Amino acid sequence: MELSKEHQNYVITFETAVQRLVMNMPDIHRSARMDVVRYITEWLLRRPQYFTSHTPLHLARAVTRTRAIDYIRQQARQSAERTWNDIDKCFVGNVALDEMMIQISASDASSYEEGLNPESIFFTKMSREIIDQALIKHLTKKQYDVFTMRAFEDFNVNEIAALTRSKHYNVSRLYTEAQKRLRKVYVANPDELGL
Repeated sequence: MELSKEHQNYVITFETAVQRLVMNMPDIHRSARMDVVRYITEWLLRRPQYFTSHTPLHLARAVTRTRAIDYIRQQARQSAERTWNDIDKCFVGNVALDEMMIQISASDASSYEEGLNPESIFFTKMSREIIDQALIKHLTKKQYDVFTMRAFEDFNVNEIAALTRSKHYNVSRLYTEAQKRLRKVYVANPDELGL
């Protein structure tokens, strides 16, 4: 993906802010800090819609902590899928992990990541315009914002709270209320949601 000069500046500012935040995280080993920064920057590059929706500093503060935790968890899963070979004195990768890495390198990484999310699988099959019309019709503005950020934009509750400058429990409450309201509408009349 070729970035415009404006987007390149956005990425540089974002990466600098993330680097400052990660360097002050005591739980991340020094040798892994730049890998975490690179992982978070790649996360942003797979989501170009955020270039215009938030300032780079605001987005960096909102996502750095949770994406760093995601990186650590991903590394732990990968290391758990490797076994130590005493004869060769090296780690041997599990077949499942090797297959996963081939799939990621062979296809677009963002589409593979979205394929793992059940909500993304469901919503990509449907027309976003029809869903948006139904959501706007049945949800309040705040519920709509929280629900779309959670379901469509892959933000977690803490990131949404940081971006909307709300408390995490309010975001969680709004998301739950939106789910309940949509479930009630669906039970009453599924055609009203365009399903």
